Amino acid sequence: MARALFLLLALTPLFLQGWQVRRRWQDPPPRPGQDSVTRYLARFADAARLLPATGRIGYLGDAPRDLVEMALDPATGLYLAQHALAPRILVPGSDAAWVLGNFHDPAACAAAREALGLELVRAFGNGVAVLRRR
Repeated sequence: MARALFLLLALTPLFLQGWQVRRRWQDPPPRPGQDSVTRYLARFADAARLLPATGRIGYLGDAPRDLVEMALDPATGLYLAQHALAPRILVPGSDAAWVLGNFHDPAACAAAREALGLELVRAFGNGVAVLRRR
Protein backbone atom coordinates (compact mmCIF):
# COMPACT_ATOMS: atom_id res chain seq x y z
CA MET A 1 0.00 0.00 0.00
CA ALA A 2 2.77 2.43 0.92
CA ARG A 3 4.59 1.58 -2.30
CA ALA A 4 1.49 2.35 -4.40
CA LEU A 5 0.99 5.65 -2.60
CA PHE A 6 4.65 6.53 -3.14
CA LEU A 7 4.38 5.74 -6.88
CA LEU A 8 1.21 7.80 -7.15
CA LEU A 9 2.84 10.80 -5.46
CA ALA A 10 5.98 10.45 -7.56
CA LEU A 11 4.24 10.04 -10.92
CA THR A 12 1.51 12.69 -10.55
CA PRO A 13 3.84 15.69 -11.14
CA LEU A 14 5.34 13.97 -14.18
CA PHE A 15 1.88 13.35 -15.60
CA LEU A 16 0.84 16.97 -15.00
CA GLN A 17 4.03 18.30 -16.59
CA GLY A 18 3.47 16.14 -19.66
CA TRP A 19 -0.11 17.33 -19.91
CA GLN A 20 0.99 20.99 -19.83
CA VAL A 21 3.63 20.42 -22.51
CA ARG A 22 1.05 18.69 -24.70
CA ARG A 23 -1.35 21.64 -24.28
CA ARG A 24 1.35 24.12 -25.29
CA TRP A 25 2.02 22.20 -28.49
CA GLN A 26 -1.67 22.20 -29.33
CA ASP A 27 -2.10 25.98 -28.68
CA PRO A 28 1.15 27.63 -29.75
CA PRO A 29 1.65 31.31 -28.92
CA PRO A 30 0.92 33.82 -31.69
CA ARG A 31 3.71 34.58 -34.11
CA PRO A 32 5.66 37.78 -33.54
CA GLY A 33 3.70 40.71 -34.87
CA GLN A 34 0.36 38.92 -34.72
CA ASP A 35 -0.53 39.41 -31.06
CA SER A 36 -3.32 41.83 -30.14
CA VAL A 37 -1.07 44.56 -28.67
CA THR A 38 1.19 44.67 -31.74
CA ARG A 39 -1.85 44.93 -34.01
CA TYR A 40 -3.24 47.71 -31.79
CA LEU A 41 0.05 49.65 -31.97
CA ALA A 42 0.16 49.32 -35.77
CA ARG A 43 -3.03 51.42 -36.00
CA PHE A 44 -0.98 54.53 -35.17
CA ALA A 45 1.71 54.13 -37.88
CA ASP A 46 0.07 56.51 -40.38
CA ALA A 47 -0.64 59.11 -37.70
CA ALA A 48 3.01 58.97 -36.62
CA ARG A 49 4.09 60.01 -40.14
CA LEU A 50 1.70 62.97 -40.13
CA LEU A 51 2.29 64.34 -36.62
CA PRO A 52 5.32 66.46 -35.68
CA ALA A 53 8.31 64.30 -34.75
CA THR A 54 8.58 65.72 -31.22
CA GLY A 55 6.57 67.76 -28.77
CA ARG A 56 3.27 67.55 -26.95
CA ILE A 57 0.30 65.94 -28.67
CA GLY A 58 -3.20 65.99 -27.18
CA TYR A 59 -5.08 62.70 -26.85
CA LEU A 60 -8.82 62.13 -27.06
CA GLY A 61 -10.43 58.71 -27.15
CA ASP A 62 -13.48 56.68 -26.31
CA ALA A 63 -13.70 53.27 -24.62
CA PRO A 64 -12.02 51.01 -27.17
CA ARG A 65 -13.69 47.68 -27.86
CA ASP A 66 -10.44 45.93 -28.70
CA LEU A 67 -8.91 46.88 -25.34
CA VAL A 68 -12.00 45.58 -23.59
CA GLU A 69 -11.62 42.35 -25.57
CA MET A 70 -7.98 42.20 -24.42
CA ALA A 71 -9.27 42.67 -20.83
CA LEU A 72 -7.27 45.87 -20.39
CA ASP A 73 -8.24 49.09 -18.64
CA PRO A 74 -9.50 51.73 -21.13
CA ALA A 75 -6.72 54.10 -19.96
CA THR A 76 -4.33 51.60 -21.50
CA GLY A 77 -5.29 53.06 -24.89
CA LEU A 78 -3.45 56.25 -23.98
CA TYR A 79 -0.40 54.33 -22.78
CA LEU A 80 -0.23 52.15 -25.88
CA ALA A 81 -0.66 55.19 -28.14
CA GLN A 82 2.14 56.91 -26.20
CA HIS A 83 4.35 53.89 -26.83
CA ALA A 84 3.52 53.87 -30.55
CA LEU A 85 4.20 57.60 -30.98
CA ALA A 86 7.31 58.03 -28.81
CA PRO A 87 9.29 60.32 -28.49
CA ARG A 88 6.22 62.55 -28.73
CA ILE A 89 4.49 63.14 -25.41
CA LEU A 90 0.77 62.44 -25.35
CA VAL A 91 -1.27 64.44 -22.87
CA PRO A 92 -4.93 63.75 -22.18
CA GLY A 93 -7.18 66.47 -23.55
CA SER A 94 -7.17 68.90 -26.44
CA ASP A 95 -4.97 71.74 -25.18
CA ALA A 96 -2.08 70.98 -27.56
CA ALA A 97 -1.86 72.32 -31.12
CA TRP A 98 -2.07 68.76 -32.51
CA VAL A 99 -4.48 66.16 -31.13
CA LEU A 100 -4.59 62.42 -31.73
CA GLY A 101 -8.10 61.00 -31.84
CA ASN A 102 -8.47 57.35 -30.94
CA PHE A 103 -12.19 56.84 -31.47
CA HIS A 104 -13.92 53.58 -32.12
CA ASP A 105 -17.27 55.30 -32.63
CA PRO A 106 -17.26 57.77 -35.56
CA ALA A 107 -20.05 59.77 -33.94
CA ALA A 108 -17.88 60.29 -30.85
CA CYS A 109 -15.08 61.72 -33.01
CA ALA A 110 -17.44 64.16 -34.74
CA ALA A 111 -18.99 65.24 -31.43
CA ALA A 112 -15.56 65.84 -29.87
CA ARG A 113 -14.45 67.89 -32.87
CA GLU A 114 -17.50 70.11 -32.72
CA ALA A 115 -17.51 70.53 -28.95
CA LEU A 116 -13.80 71.33 -28.70
CA GLY A 117 -13.42 73.40 -31.87
CA LEU A 118 -10.98 71.05 -33.57
CA GLU A 119 -10.34 70.67 -37.28
CA LEU A 120 -10.00 67.19 -38.81
CA VAL A 121 -6.63 66.96 -40.55
CA ARG A 122 -6.99 63.31 -41.52
CA ALA A 123 -8.99 60.25 -40.50
CA PHE A 124 -7.26 56.96 -41.23
CA GLY A 125 -10.38 54.77 -41.29
CA ASN A 126 -9.31 52.61 -38.36
CA GLY A 127 -10.57 54.82 -35.55
CA VAL A 128 -7.43 56.94 -35.49
CA ALA A 129 -7.63 60.59 -36.56
CA VAL A 130 -5.29 63.56 -36.45
CA LEU A 131 -6.96 66.79 -35.35
CA ARG A 132 -5.72 70.34 -35.02
CA ARG A 133 -6.79 73.46 -33.15
CA ARG A 134 -8.61 75.95 -35.39
